Amino acid sequence: MTSRIRAMIGELLYVAHRTRRAIILAVPAVGTVMMAAVAQHYHLLP
Repeated sequence: MTSRIRAMIGELLYVAHRTRRAIILAVPAVGTVMMAAVAQHYHLLP
C-alpha cells in the first residue's frame, strides 16, 4: 500500500468522523426547529 493511498484513506476517515459529529449535532436541532414550526402552525404555542 503506497503512502498516497494511505493518506487518502486517512483523510476520508477524518472527514467522515468530522461530518458524523456535525450530523449528530444537527439532527436534534433540525427536529426541534421542525417541532416548533409545526406547533406554531397549529397554534399550540402562546
